[in-house]
Amino acid sequence: MLQLDEIETQVQYLLRRSDQVITSGAELATTNFVFRRFVALLPWEDYTRIDTSLSTTAGTETYLWPSNPNFQDVLSMEIQDGADAEKYKRVVPARSIQAWLALESAPQDTPTTYRLYRALATDAVTLALRPIPKYSTKTIRIDGIIEPPSFTSGIERTGFRLAGIDDAFAMALTGVFASKLGESARAAEMLQWSSNTIRLNTGKEISPDEMREKLVL
Repeated sequence: MLQLDEIETQVQYLLRRSDQVITSGAELATTNFVFRRFVALLPWEDYTRIDTSLSTTAGTETYLWPSNPNFQDVLSMEIQDGADAEKYKRVVPARSIQAWLALESAPQDTPTTYRLYRALATDAVTLALRPIPKYSTKTIRIDGIIEPPSFTSGIERTGFRLAGIDDAFAMALTGVFASKLGESARAAEMLQWSSNTIRLNTGKEISPDEMREKLVL
């Protein structure tokens, strides 16, 4: 969980530019952009959250989607089944609008399908469940990857518990700044180092080419 100014020191060293700033101005905006992309590369445990703040109301189809944490990728959703000893049952995204509409007149039951959309009247992100819940006070359990909060200063920290992943982010960020400076060879080298560091720390594979595509070099 390094501070952003510590990441800046690493970037300066790796980029071989002692005047490179990442904690203010346009460079801070670039850093936040790259960090959001970096977190989206893999299902990091450090940015995985389980939210149980929502519960069902019998006869009610729609619910206000939680905004804190802000999920960028839902890995699974489950709802307690009031007819089966409160066991959690999986709820899956609607496969198509046709499949969703087919459930419109289904009798109330434990939901099996969900949709997310932005409500026109309130502009709020809304969770819709079908079949419409038959039981009240059944917990909705959402498991997913959250969008990291933006850095606003150099004293804020990443959420990574492993210093090695902070190192990998610093290398990836250096690659982006090197690319912006026209140093394509250095950019490629930094992405290779970042990819290797991720593999050494987590055992997970992500190629430099995939990183280049997703970090938008």
